[in-house]
Formats: sequence, C-alpha cells, structure tokens
Amino acid sequence: MTRLPRVFISRTTAGLAALTKRVAEVLRQRGIEPRSSRPASTRPRMTIKGMLAKHLQQCDTVISSYIRKMDSECYSRSGDL
Repeated sequence: MTRLPRVFISRTTAGLAALTKRVAEVLRQRGIEPRSSRPASTRPRMTIKGMLAKHLQQCDTVISSYIRKMDSECYSRSGDL
C-alpha cells in the first residue's frame, strides 16, 4: 500500500495555531498527511533543533508560517519599510 505524502507544518508562534489547523484540514482533504510538532515544553531533554530534525526526516516537504516581529525602532525608520 502506498503511503500518503507527508507535509511538516511549522509555525513560529502560538498565534499561528488557527492557521496551522486550517492548513492541516486542507491538506487532509487533498489526501496529504499533515505533521506538526508538539510544543517543546512537552518534550523533555530534546532541543528544538533536534525535535525539528526528527520531524523533518519523516516528511516529504515543509510548510512554514511565521510572523515578522516589528518593534518600535522599525516603525520609526519608515525608509526601511
């Protein structure tokens, strides 16, 4: 039996949890197995780098979502935006 393609869904903040959940739903509808990591706090003695490596080795590709944090210094330098 052929296995489903596996996609690792990576997010940088808890604020992206709803987006990650929706992406996983769409992938399942398309016959793709979504994978995501458990929070690092639930995996004692494993570094984030180690946890990501373990998940990535089991997947065919990655979808990464992130939010770029902009602090007040960035806003004050409008020429950089």
